[in-house]
Amino acid sequence: MKKIGIMGGTFNPIHFGHLFLAEYAYDQLGLDMVLFMPSKNPPHKSRNEVLEDEYRAKMVELAISDNPHFQLSTLEMEREGTTYTVDTLRILTKENPHVSYYFLVGADSLFGMSKWKEPGTIFKLSTIVAVGRDQINYEKLEQEAEYLKETYGAKIIVLKMPMIQISSASIRERVLLNQSVRYYLPKNVLDYIKDKELYGIHALREKIRDILGEGRYLHSLGVEEVACDLAYIYGADEMKARIAGILHDSAKKLSDEELKNECIKYDIPISEGEKQCPQLLHSKVGAIYAKTKYGVQDEGILNAISYHTTGRPGMSLLEKIIFTADYIEPNRRPIPQLDEIRKLAYEDLDAAVCMILKSTLEYLTSKNTVIDSLTVETYKYYKDLLKSKTIKNPNN
Repeated sequence: MKKIGIMGGTFNPIHFGHLFLAEYAYDQLGLDMVLFMPSKNPPHKSRNEVLEDEYRAKMVELAISDNPHFQLSTLEMEREGTTYTVDTLRILTKENPHVSYYFLVGADSLFGMSKWKEPGTIFKLSTIVAVGRDQINYEKLEQEAEYLKETYGAKIIVLKMPMIQISSASIRERVLLNQSVRYYLPKNVLDYIKDKELYGIHALREKIRDILGEGRYLHSLGVEEVACDLAYIYGADEMKARIAGILHDSAKKLSDEELKNECIKYDIPISEGEKQCPQLLHSKVGAIYAKTKYGVQDEGILNAISYHTTGRPGMSLLEKIIFTADYIEPNRRPIPQLDEIRKLAYEDLDAAVCMILKSTLEYLTSKNTVIDSLTVETYKYYKDLLKSKTIKNPNN
């Protein structure tokens, strides 16, 4: 019987780690071919987290174009609804009864396979090839394999593969940050990503536009541009400022109840002030969304988003920039002292932060609105900081 491997995944994007794994399995198991099968709607990811099908399929096609025993299969992309492995295997084995299928998975996936849809059928229709990567515990992996063999009669092969520290998520973030990914994926795939502007700031803007609506989107664009200007003036990373600016309100459209539910889901602590005014939570939830939905892992960017509403004592330069840009961006409606704060922001960032906090507290007090204690603490911090600066430099 023919032996065909199945390499599934979102391939968002495909990289050398995927290719090496498939080639290693092909060689070690004596396979006749490996099918690269991009999934359409995997059950563990929402649709808006995954790049459009045509782009992912094209990147796979480009990546494997020079390998005669690799082949692209769009079987899963052609089906509607949630993409389940068991359905794919049913179709393949029915159409090709004289083929033995070897389903390639990362070792970490093996530990969750008993919770997949109809695991017994998956194990009946294919041999599972668990490829050890990263810092995997092979003793535990072998124990899990034995459990699945005894419980389901599964056919499982454990392959130990040399470690390659590349992930699609890290590639997406590096492209977004305008960092090199030259040796992460094939050159023709990289050229395609650049040509189609995939994963970059332009693609990020388009995603946010669809979510926020025109008004809030224009505000985010304003924050992005002002943040970039301030980053240039004060020596911060301009691309990180742009990313934080465009994503800072990514959770702004959520209702109070939705924000609270997201905090419960992601284990985000809620302060007393946030309990009384749940809209304050859009900053914290926005940081989580930046990480989980938009692939941002940089802690500096995430913190800048998380504290752009309340601020916090001892903010980083990027945090101060986003906090200030959110307040002074050009699409803001007129508010007291706004012109003065705008001018100050380009001369003394700490002074601008302090003035924004003072103005915010005065406004909230006049409206008898809930004031988060963190905002009060932050104002006191920057007020004292400016005093200490004046003492050190009495002529300023």
